[in-house]
Amino acid sequence: MQRLLIIPMFLYVLLTGLAFGVNPIIGTALIVAPVLAFVVFRYPEMSLISICFFIPFDRLTIILPQAGLTITKILILFTLAAWAVRVLLHRDEYALLAFVNQPTTLFVLAYFAIIVIGVSQAKDIDMSMFFITKRLSLIIFYFLIVNLLRSMKAVNRSINAMLIASVFICLIGLYEFLTGNQFLPRTVRGSELAMTFEGSARIQACAGHSNFHSAILVLLLPFLLMRFEQVHTVGRKVILGGVVLLYVINIFGTNTRQGMLCMLTAFAGTYLLQKVRHRGRKITLGVTAGAIALAVFAMIPGKVDVSRYSGQSGLKSVEYRLAWIEMSWEMIKDRPVLGVGTGNYYSEYSRYRRFASTMATPKRVVNHNGIMQIWAENGTIGMLILLALLGSPLYVLVRTIRITDDDDCRASSTAVLISHCNYILLIGIIPMLEHEVGWIVLALSTALGNIGMGRVHRTSLLEAPSRPHPALPHKPATAPKLGPAAG
Repeated sequence: MQRLLIIPMFLYVLLTGLAFGVNPIIGTALIVAPVLAFVVFRYPEMSLISICFFIPFDRLTIILPQAGLTITKILILFTLAAWAVRVLLHRDEYALLAFVNQPTTLFVLAYFAIIVIGVSQAKDIDMSMFFITKRLSLIIFYFLIVNLLRSMKAVNRSINAMLIASVFICLIGLYEFLTGNQFLPRTVRGSELAMTFEGSARIQACAGHSNFHSAILVLLLPFLLMRFEQVHTVGRKVILGGVVLLYVINIFGTNTRQGMLCMLTAFAGTYLLQKVRHRGRKITLGVTAGAIALAVFAMIPGKVDVSRYSGQSGLKSVEYRLAWIEMSWEMIKDRPVLGVGTGNYYSEYSRYRRFASTMATPKRVVNHNGIMQIWAENGTIGMLILLALLGSPLYVLVRTIRITDDDDCRASSTAVLISHCNYILLIGIIPMLEHEVGWIVLALSTALGNIGMGRVHRTSLLEAPSRPHPALPHKPATAPKLGPAAG
């Protein structure tokens, strides 16, 4: 058998050498692919943690810009394949239980179904297929996370991976804040948004957009604050406190109103809902420190525009959003049941612009309100399904917090609850409906619901499938018989 394997291995090495001589990229891919496949198949959970780490750097890890291929997507494909093979080999019946235990998954499937049905209403089929492919990839990613995160250890590792990655992107943001220069201009999406209307610079960082940079941070901030409250040693408190300060500087530096709003939500939610010591003292200290920081930043010219938060400036972007909502409403009135078709808000933009106020930009812009986008594209049915999809994690997390006796699970569920509330806020302000971090939070809510309810076994995929499931009843041990001497 070993001799038979030598021939295909020799041919593969020969093919790799020839490919490397013609195109180094293809040759490197042929060398890396089998090694990556072996590692991912052996350690699928570690691969998922790597994906969580690379997500904030997604625009920096682009391999083929034309195809939109990134390191993260390659890891997801390999991890998905490894998971599917292991499920089939081990006959893992709990893989399906992880999907049907929580209502969120059912609404995810209904959400995809209404998106597919929306193609029948679409005029621009190419745009519909683009959105279907994009959302399908997120749904598959959601299922992958739900199935691999079967223990609090795996959940904590994934959260920690994203927090570690966020430190690096915050350092990049700090560089931009101090120097006023973009770290990597090639990642910027919409160079005109690098400055506010009032002339203040906006941090873009790895997201390539100030709105999305602040969005990533405010979604991760509840997890960072949870970790800050969980550590007790002075050294760790100082380190995590420095990271919190780094987050605050970056959010201030983006000059985004939704960033400020969601940052306040994260702090308020954490210190009102989490189990913390000296709650009142910390809330008072936090409000005071925030006011002082805002006043200090306001005195630095061209850094933070406080007038955007007071409503004295930046009203144009608000008027744009109101105009886009008006356009969406006109589409809804024309086709209230199934909408204008999946992905066709952008295609119908010019046609419906005349119904909106004069503030709607002549240039076609994606809808910044995700709920109105789905309502316009997939009708009232699609909007109700989306609302159920966004609301079900709230129910799952609150139930998990109430029933679980694991303090770690309760704290993580509370952090996910706060982060998901921020995600709902962001969906109504910026085009965040298809953001990967938002769907990670969505998947975390389902995973924690499964862990809290004890309906999915907590053993790793790496463990032998023959081990008994902890939720299954075990045969009680037979009591020893008492001998005469015992009496």
